[in-house]
Amino acid sequence: MDKKSRDDANVRKALEEVGIKPHLWLQPSPGRDPIMPVALYYMSLDEKERFLKVLQKLRVPDGYRSNISRCVNMK
Repeated sequence: MDKKSRDDANVRKALEEVGIKPHLWLQPSPGRDPIMPVALYYMSLDEKERFLKVLQKLRVPDGYRSNISRCVNMK
């Protein structure tokens, strides 16, 4: 997970207490710390870079975008 992420074990325990998103609950692991499953919408740095390149080169008819390529910062 990302260092800046607000996602930690306490958040996952809270999800379980509330009874929502069971696919994100901590998974018990014998002899080790519980395993925190990765969310389906998580992207690695490589995936993020590829996605931003697609947005940067996206071409659609006039009126369907607000020049999204200007909003993409590859840094």
